[in-house]
Formats: sequence, C-alpha cells, structure tokens
Amino acid sequence: MISLTMLAGKKVGVLGLGRGGMAIVENLLQSEADSVYCWDERESSRQNAVVKCVPADQWPMRQLSAVIIADGNQGPQKSEIAEKARNANVPIYSQLDLFCAALESSGQRNDVKVIAVTGAAGKSITLSLIAHILDEVGLPCSLTGDAGTALLSADAPSPRRIYLLEVSVKDLIRTKCLRSDMIIVLNSAGPRERDEVKLAVRSLIGVCQRRASGGAAIIGIDDPIGQSLCTLLRVSGTPDEGAGPIIPVSGEGAIGHGFFAFNGTVHAVDRKKAQLLGDYSRSDPLRPTYLNQNVAAAVAATRKLGVMSDMIIKALHTYGALPARCEYLGSGEGISFVDNTRASTRLAAIKSLQDHSDVYWISGSKLEADLLPSSVRKTYILAPSSPRARKTPLAKALTAACRDAGKLRNANPDLNPVIMFAPCLSEAQAEFESGEFRSLVSDYIGEVSHA
Repeated sequence: MISLTMLAGKKVGVLGLGRGGMAIVENLLQSEADSVYCWDERESSRQNAVVKCVPADQWPMRQLSAVIIADGNQGPQKSEIAEKARNANVPIYSQLDLFCAALESSGQRNDVKVIAVTGAAGKSITLSLIAHILDEVGLPCSLTGDAGTALLSADAPSPRRIYLLEVSVKDLIRTKCLRSDMIIVLNSAGPRERDEVKLAVRSLIGVCQRRASGGAAIIGIDDPIGQSLCTLLRVSGTPDEGAGPIIPVSGEGAIGHGFFAFNGTVHAVDRKKAQLLGDYSRSDPLRPTYLNQNVAAAVAATRKLGVMSDMIIKALHTYGALPARCEYLGSGEGISFVDNTRASTRLAAIKSLQDHSDVYWISGSKLEADLLPSSVRKTYILAPSSPRARKTPLAKALTAACRDAGKLRNANPDLNPVIMFAPCLSEAQAEFESGEFRSLVSDYIGEVSHA
C-alpha cells in the first residue's frame, strides 16, 4: 500500500466512502494520521467504515490539514464542504491528487512508471490486457480501477514497478500534478455536439502535454476526437522539452502509422509499411470486434515498455475475460446470455450491442432512437425497486426478455437471440445487486435444462 506519511500526525476529513474512500481511510490509519473524520450519505457505507463517521458539517475544519473528496455518495454537502475548506485554507485533494502527492513524497518517483488510461469506454479492458502481458513476462505492475484495486490500495513503490491507472477525462483535467510516463486516450467521442468535440480536444491536448519527459501518448483514432487530438499533437508537438512519441492506434483497419488490430491479427506500421506482429484469433475473450482498439493500444503500450512482440502475442492467448464485461454466461433453449453489468456508460453499452445480433437489451437508462444499434430488437428499462414487489426489477426484466427472445426463437429456429444486461449506470446509481444477473441467468439455465 502506498504510504500517506505526509499526513502522519494530521487531522484529515474524507468525504465519500466508496471503495476508494474506504482505502484512503485505512491508509490514513496505517500512516498514523492523528484523526480521520469521514462521511458518506449511504448508510451501508457508513456501517462498513473502520472509524466512527461524523457528518461533514460537524468537522473541525480549521483544525484539518486536508479534505479528501473520494468516491461514494458525497451528498449535497460536497460543494459546501469544499467552500468551507477553501475559506479555511485547507488543501482539497481528489484520490488522484493524493496518489500523485504520495508517490512524489516517497522519494521513488523516478524508480517507477505511471501509465494513465482515459476515455469513454474500454479503459478497464485495456488496462487488464496490459497488466496480463506484464505479469506474463515478469514485470511488476499494480492494476488500479474497476479491474484492479482502489488507487490508494496500490502496492508501495519499488524499482521498475509500473502503475496502471484508470482515470476519467474530468479527473485528468482537474489534476495538474500527474506526470504520467504514458497516456492512453481511447473512445473519446461518444454522442457529442461539434462544440463539445472542440472543447474535448482542447482539454485532452492539455492532458497529453503534461506527461513526463519522453513519455508516449497513445491515441485511439477511431472517433473524431481521437483523430483531431492525434493530428494536432503530431503537428504542433508539445511545449515540453523531450516530449515522447505520439502513437495512433485503431481497431477498424489499416492506418499509415502506429498500431492496428483487425480480424484477430495485430500490426505495427512505420512509414506506411505494415508489419504483422502476430495472430491472436484463438483468444475467445478478445474475439468481439469492439475490443480491437483495446488490443492495439495494449500492444503499443507494452512494446513501448520493451516487451517483445512474440511474448505479447503469447500472452494475449492466455488472457481471461473480465467478470461482467461482455461476459458470456451460457445459453438455454437457444438463447445466449451476456453479462455487461460493468458497462456504466452509454458508449460502452453501444459498442457491445453493435457486436451482437438479435439483442434483447436490459438497460438502466433509455437511449435515443438515433443512437440505438439496429441489432437491438427490444429494450427493457429497469423500473425503480419497490419493497413490496415479489421480484426485483432486474428479475422482472429478465423474465420478459426470455419470453420475447423465446418467441423469436420459436418463430425462427435458425436465429440465436442474445439477452444482454448493460445497465449504463454508475455504481452509485445502481439499484441491482452485484452478481444478480449472473445468479438469475444461472437459475434460468438450470430450470430449462431440467425441464
């Protein structure tokens, strides 16, 4: 665990007790902070806290040495607490701020590398691919984010350690202290207006320009923002002396420079000359075409870290699918079930829906008609839960989807309908239990197999 020794003997407030917030509280206690005041609006989170929770409006603000805004349900007091901290000249940290400060104060920043991945979709899968490749070749790495540990639960710095960070664009823009040795930007666009695209490009240029001297910027160019960002960075360069290379990656076909993955093969391109690095088509978890760009980015990153191509391809063949990330759960009566519970954004859901045919989509939010993939036959929006209901909203939606998919299958035996759960909801918004869809599908398949 990264030590927060700079806060030893200090009084600290932590607002938000999600997984990251809990890790920060535990870290502060291990680092011998004098007092830790914490709060979360969600009662279940407060019950799991390792210290007594104190409402944020009761914190002794002028005695605090830091206020940390963590994940979780911070409630309506977030802005008020931040304002009080500023008025009292108390430093405000995000989780990423705290990680950066701890790493710098450790005295070992130059002994490690930090790779930050951002974008609207594909961050966790790309990071898990990089982590798997590094593990296979014996390079020490710490995977954080949805696919790994909480940021402040990462391993303590050690020589050659590589930190893999999953970071939102907003957090990267707000955090000025992060010096990433490599920045990876993927799937930046999503549905946006033209003015929003221009703003996003300007913001991402600033993020890429703050990488460490010699650090690479790997840019997915399968969307308008990525294309503009890559072009502008390559043309204008960065103001920092010793700026590293700009490496474009694609999952849609051949490009003139960089890396691309297509039809189960991955290629490196230099001066418009493509070199086949290898064939990974036997890797079942990586067969969905929407993962092509993630594969290309992971290969580009690990090649930049010095891993040989044959070792990378070998590692891709042993990669295992992330739980609840377009995970195939099985089939029953000709209906396939795909768990994409961790698809918390619309773009992540859209990309996975486009990769299947005859989809019955269980969602937590409605998608505009012009954005809905043609592969979707019907959408089921989860209704708010009711304490009197005999079935949970997810169970009701699954029952309806099974009925409708069954009708299609009976009318067209050659078709293979897919029921996918991709909620488009963050953990804080979700009303379903983790693993609920998996459990419901297991029960259904068990029932029909014994019928």
